[in-house]
Amino acid sequence: MIKSIISFLVTAAIIFGGSYLFSGIYLPDFQSALIVAALLAFVNTFVRPILKFVSTPITFLSLGLFLVVINALMLLLVEWMMQTFEVGTFNIDPFWWAGVMAIYISIATMISQKVIGVGKKDD
Repeated sequence: MIKSIISFLVTAAIIFGGSYLFSGIYLPDFQSALIVAALLAFVNTFVRPILKFVSTPITFLSLGLFLVVINALMLLLVEWMMQTFEVGTFNIDPFWWAGVMAIYISIATMISQKVIGVGKKDD
């Protein structure tokens, strides 16, 4: 349970850091980053598996590179949800910044999971 909370906070920090690294992404404060992380977890749990299943042929033909597009679409969906429900501010200017941010989140999350040890059995 503690590792899950730490993983969630680290993901929010990664998203918040990405907003400072990339000029096309605007995220004003860490509270908005927490909301983005929660919505991204929700979208990745319920919407992403459906999109991955439907896009299996194109993902196969692109040798898996289409998954970056799916991850970018998930970020754009989170941006739309935040603007529609008015829960915070999160803007991604062009689509390409969503792709760059998706790659950044994937790599940074993978590294942080190796450091934190999420998914490993406790001895």
